[in-house]
Amino acid sequence: MHLITVIAQDGTGRLAAVAETLGAAGINIEDITAEVRDDVGVINLVVGDEDAAIAALRAAGFAAVSRDALVLRIEDAPGALGRIAVRLGEAGISVRTMHIIGRDAGIGYASAVTDDNERAREILGDTVVSEL
Repeated sequence: MHLITVIAQDGTGRLAAVAETLGAAGINIEDITAEVRDDVGVINLVVGDEDAAIAALRAAGFAAVSRDALVLRIEDAPGALGRIAVRLGEAGISVRTMHIIGRDAGIGYASAVTDDNERAREILGDTVVSEL
């Protein structure tokens, strides 16, 4: 799975412009989070067609980058995500982004981008899934 991050100067309508750009290109948004950090808008997306999304966003003038994300299967219970974060922290791995992407019958799914996905994959073992 790939996570696309769009950086935009904070301003009214930036989220709408990103969504409209992708919609006009026929690209489905599967997951999205948006926040403002120090007057800079940060929009994280998971889309159906990553290459087309990056091309459309860049053509529209957005700074957009793609990063590999791990998909994690965890117990859907209080503290489960914390236990994952502690394991990564103890190994000296920083979590760049993490998103809950779904829940189903007591199992939760999250995406995570770390500063060392290969080591994170080794440490988390069978928690990492390739597909949902």
